[in-house]
Amino acid sequence: MIAKGQERTMTIYKRIRGTILPFITFIWTISIFNTTTIVEGTKSESGGVNISHILNSFQVGYDRRVRPNYGGIPVTVGVSLYILSIGDLSEKYMDFTFDMYFRQFWTDPRLSFDRNEFGIDKLVVGSEYIKLIWVPDTFFVNEKIALFHQATTENQFLRITHSGEVLRSMRLTIKATCPMNLANFPMDGQMCTVEIESFGYTMADLKYAWNDGEKSVRMSPDVALPQFLVVGHRQRLIEVSLSSGNYSRLLADVQFIRSMGYYMIQVYIPSSLIVIMSWVSFWLNRGAAPARVGLGVTTVLTMTTLINSVNAALPKISYMKSIDIYLFVC
Repeated sequence: MIAKGQERTMTIYKRIRGTILPFITFIWTISIFNTTTIVEGTKSESGGVNISHILNSFQVGYDRRVRPNYGGIPVTVGVSLYILSIGDLSEKYMDFTFDMYFRQFWTDPRLSFDRNEFGIDKLVVGSEYIKLIWVPDTFFVNEKIALFHQATTENQFLRITHSGEVLRSMRLTIKATCPMNLANFPMDGQMCTVEIESFGYTMADLKYAWNDGEKSVRMSPDVALPQFLVVGHRQRLIEVSLSSGNYSRLLADVQFIRSMGYYMIQVYIPSSLIVIMSWVSFWLNRGAAPARVGLGVTTVLTMTTLINSVNAALPKISYMKSIDIYLFVC
């Protein structure tokens, strides 16, 4: 009897569990749907703009491998530079290093949106979205080394206006070649150039232009170098003919003048004093031959040491410099 009673109790318990559990699950599911907002359209219930919807809509039918207006007029890419600092200008390696904000402007009609519908004029997005759209294949022609800054995050952003105008801004450190003429060294002036060009697109597909006219290249007032004075800068636009086609190229020239202070203290004044000291031999007794020889040898060795120390920091060039002529005359 006891065994039959327990069996009947277990049967009733299984029937109740099989009926109540599905009911509880159904009630819980309904409550989830009632409290969850399903986003559709362009705005959320709070009235904010659904930026994700706009960005996702750009990717519908978008091919980042194809430039804007493909088969039509070439894309015009505006460029502006803001030089933050110039770290080094090396005569030995014929290069210079500088840090800058590099900005590119172009128009992509595929990225336009209705500002009246969304209530905004532009979108500012992070660097991750750059990988999803077409960007110019810009490179620096005379570059040796180029570095992207990634502390604390990747130093670039993207700005898209409602009309499809795109701004890409990034921070770069560039080491570029700078051929120098050292004939007047150390009373010389040098001009270093940054050359900007498209790697693959000819002028039939892409043209460069200085975006802000004569003010497209600007320089921080804090730019300073220990051995040079920055006189000024200029910008140019040229067309380059290569075997693969004609390319649009931008050039930004920076003019430097060398400061004479270091060489005046380390070379000119010591060498002049050594020459003056060598004149002491004219007042020595004729019989003091060892003193005359010792003074002359010391003068020659000292001048040779000065010449070697100056040329050690310079490239091995095949023409005479201004400082070489002065030291040899001494």
